[in-house]
Amino acid sequence: MILNTLGPTTTDCYHAISYVKSKIDEIRLYSSFDRMIENIDHLKGQYILMPLAFESSCRAYGWKDFNYEYYRRLNIVELFHAPIKEMVLVENKPYKMDKAIIQPATQFLMLDYLSRRGIASPIDFAPSKAKAKNQWEDKGYRFAIVSKDALDDEDRKKICESYSPEMIWCLYEVK
Repeated sequence: MILNTLGPTTTDCYHAISYVKSKIDEIRLYSSFDRMIENIDHLKGQYILMPLAFESSCRAYGWKDFNYEYYRRLNIVELFHAPIKEMVLVENKPYKMDKAIIQPATQFLMLDYLSRRGIASPIDFAPSKAKAKNQWEDKGYRFAIVSKDALDDEDRKKICESYSPEMIWCLYEVK
């Protein structure tokens, strides 16, 4: 099988591949689920691994919408739950922009944190926690939610909170 999911290899999606029971011959990684969905016409006979928490970073669209929009063109092959990599909410000190950058599925966690602290930082979205981390570092965002194992240069970062939820994953076959 050819398995399509979110990349890079540091993502929870890539980590979740190890829980797939079906035999995988090739893995194709996309920079966003939006790009994968745009390419769905070319995925006939291939497979898509998607977390039920998928939320688009560029429009109001998530797993539920994908599942309903494409139900005639997809078969659910496997459903499983697995832990995701530990996530941390980090704060840049100093920062260039008093804003947060996150993957949209983590919005509740960021909003909850900011609300409890009385902080009114705007939130921008990235297609993955890996891309959020890169933008947080490169552009100097104040806050981000990233995978803990992706952190480096600890003296520059402040871990404010940690999160270790489980995720439900759906493996689709594209008809």
